[in-house]
Amino acid sequence: MKSWLLAAPLGLLLLNTAVAGPACTKDDNRATWLPAAQMLERATAEVPKLKLFKVTEGNCYEIYGWDAAGHKVEMYYHPVTGAVVKRGSW
Repeated sequence: MKSWLLAAPLGLLLLNTAVAGPACTKDDNRATWLPAAQMLERATAEVPKLKLFKVTEGNCYEIYGWDAAGHKVEMYYHPVTGAVVKRGSW
């Protein structure tokens, strides 16, 4: 039983790090970031149907939505450059 009690927290820790998003910048000065409205405009050009737009703990703009073909898309954008940092599906 003790081994199970030790393995469970370790498994949760590994699961948490596996789903964590990328770290885009350590710059917390949002005055240097692209405005959220401008980022939304860029994002909707690639992902026309948005479900969620947010700022992650790694200081990325993150979106969830569907592309023009109807595929689920998750994208992370660098907040200063607007470059796509990571693209996947949810």
